[in-house]
Amino acid sequence: MKLTIPRNIFAKLLAKSLSAFERFEIVETQSAMVVKEVESGKSELGLIPVFDLLQHSELNVSKKIGISFDGPLSNSYFYFKPEQRNVDKLFLSGDVTTNEIILSKIILLEKFGINISPELTTGKLDLTKENYLVVGNGNFENNLFENGISFAEMVAEFIDYPYVNYVLVSKHEILLTEISNLEQKVDETVEDNLIEFLGETSLSENAKSFIRNNFDSVYYEITPNEITGLTELLRLAYYHGIVQEITEINLS
Repeated sequence: MKLTIPRNIFAKLLAKSLSAFERFEIVETQSAMVVKEVESGKSELGLIPVFDLLQHSELNVSKKIGISFDGPLSNSYFYFKPEQRNVDKLFLSGDVTTNEIILSKIILLEKFGINISPELTTGKLDLTKENYLVVGNGNFENNLFENGISFAEMVAEFIDYPYVNYVLVSKHEILLTEISNLEQKVDETVEDNLIEFLGETSLSENAKSFIRNNFDSVYYEITPNEITGLTELLRLAYYHGIVQEITEINLS
């Protein structure tokens, strides 16, 4: 059974925990490409950014497994240039998804009254001259995160629930049920693998320490809190006119 995941440390840690079940073939790709792998049938399961559900609401969503955050540890960080009075531009860099494109605009507008359209960039970062939202592992290279503001924490504070970043989906409801039966204590299993996993990475000791010390703000298990947070996120897209109807979730 093929499971496609994004190329980031949080998804990879989940995959490591599931790999004990030999039936899974884990494939990594860009976050934005995962849903296409599932829709095309190339992958039976996929870990997708939540806002991909806006265009793929027919997919079944696991009521057991996902990746959520509500603290300083995040897959995305804001970096604002110093000594600026008004944010007039924001560049999105890294493994950018619909989540960052939609939510960065909403958060800046609702929290700070700033109405801008984020722009994608693949150029070299210059934190002294521009504002960025960096997505993915790049935040933990060269200790970049130390200068950032947790995107997840900002979103979680805004909706007052955990920020559900990724959900596990499939076209086949029965597969999600099988996974729920296989793995009963997702958070506990992932946490048990954390130290070994970090030891296998090339991250700096500062980055490893930061992840270890803040790992209690990362959740791999979907609970009623996460389901409410997911619902609130999808409602935001409706309230801001991104979609014409509130997206219903097929929880399995």
